[in-house]
Amino acid sequence: MNRRLTPAEMDELLGAYALDAVDADEREQIEHYLEENPRARAEVTEHREVAAMMSLVGGQAPDGLWDRIADELGPDPTGAVPQLRLLPVDDKPKTSRRWWEVALGSVAAAAIALLGLTVVHQGHRIDDLEAATSKDAVVVGAAEAMTDPNAHLTSLTTRDGATMADVVVQPNGQGYLVPRTMPTLASDRTYQMWGVIDDEVISLGVLGNEPSVSAFHTDPRVKTIMITDEARGGVPVTQQTPVSQGDLV
Repeated sequence: MNRRLTPAEMDELLGAYALDAVDADEREQIEHYLEENPRARAEVTEHREVAAMMSLVGGQAPDGLWDRIADELGPDPTGAVPQLRLLPVDDKPKTSRRWWEVALGSVAAAAIALLGLTVVHQGHRIDDLEAATSKDAVVVGAAEAMTDPNAHLTSLTTRDGATMADVVVQPNGQGYLVPRTMPTLASDRTYQMWGVIDDEVISLGVLGNEPSVSAFHTDPRVKTIMITDEARGGVPVTQQTPVSQGDLV
């Protein structure tokens, strides 16, 4: 029977326990410890959740991870080079804990945390991909609408006759704005698009200070499209003179 572990030592081994990297005697002691320690149970659960996510996501560990783990372990006082591997429970050595087994407990938690960051970063890349795909879909939609023989088109022009953007609206009210020459506004300003039905002016959306191809939906009765320069966030009712406008034909 190995010596009894102290609570501090068991805390150090929680990461290794979550990775099934402790021997049978340590496992038994840690499991008794977990029964009486909710904080330790929660920590083990977090480690296992991250490890499970990594198994689902796949891919390699972050560059340099294992080198950082080796650096953290430091040299063996005996000069031996440890061969770290996960063993089935029945195959794990029954000898007393060696120097690197003690270090592995704390290092395992750090390794899991680093792997968790990879999951987060991959999630961000997925979000970026979804955003790019959505943008591409808007561009494709605008191109298809432009070739729809039943769609209504207009060019939004300034008082000087310059074309700021093209607008297309399909019979179902689905519309697209395709900028041409829309100068970038200050960060506290935004372009806002409006539709005119008889004498009523309704907001069709805020475009930001540097618009890209944008989708919107409008009442099919709208015959005139206008763009105004508004305070960031837009307004429910405009008091501004349009910077450009056009009539749908």
